[in-house]
Amino acid sequence: MNGTTLWAERSGVGADPAVLVHGSWVDHTTFDRLTPLLEPSLTVLRYDRRGHGRSGADGADYSLARDAADLAALLEATDLFPVHVVGHSLGATVALELGLSRPELVRSLVLHEPPLLDRLREDDPEALGIRAAAEEVAAQIARGDEAGAARTFVERVALVPSEWDRLSPSLRSLLVRHAGRWAAEYASPGVFDLDRERLRAFDPPVLLTVGALSRPAYHRIADDLAKDLPNVRRRDLPGAGHLAHATQPAQFAATVLGFALERNVPPS
Repeated sequence: MNGTTLWAERSGVGADPAVLVHGSWVDHTTFDRLTPLLEPSLTVLRYDRRGHGRSGADGADYSLARDAADLAALLEATDLFPVHVVGHSLGATVALELGLSRPELVRSLVLHEPPLLDRLREDDPEALGIRAAAEEVAAQIARGDEAGAARTFVERVALVPSEWDRLSPSLRSLLVRHAGRWAAEYASPGVFDLDRERLRAFDPPVLLTVGALSRPAYHRIADDLAKDLPNVRRRDLPGAGHLAHATQPAQFAATVLGFALERNVPPS
């Protein structure tokens, strides 16, 4: 796709298609616990974003626009559109960019905690802390400390202190392996916000989810983003955090299916 090879896997028996878009530092395996719960009701497409997992890497362009173009090409190649797009973290931003640039491919969006950090006030104490931590992560990667960078990201940007030690060894290894890809994404212009006028013209239905246990910053981002989307619902997920699809897969699956199918979202 667009100069590289994307790994993808199709499963499920439902009539409606859905594509799962993973965030930074991980790959399609982050959806291992969620996918079986969706397969009875949806045709599910999982894939590895450019430079992640089993997909190829093209270091020339890791921009948000390129990621969205990759996803558009994948959907067209598999003839799975219009599609329900479920995105986590930066994958949610990729999903939203796909909707803005190629709305004819999108049936609905479920977005869990897109990290649109530029929507936070510059003097917001938590935002200042997150930005400082992100700069430290980038510096650690630059000097070759991928393991330290992954830990800093988990405990000071995405999750909470002490969370790193509770992650499985396989997940920690996965995060370390993708450190360099995050650095390229972090350096891409415009990755932490989207144009408000484009958002206000986006009509397909959107569900914004935030874990009730997540950092307050992600709640404020979702609240602000909701103001710019004309067809949006906003939902907190009890007992969940940034990794809701992995830690509370049954709740997250029910949320996705309730929004996508019970509301009978039509093609846009």
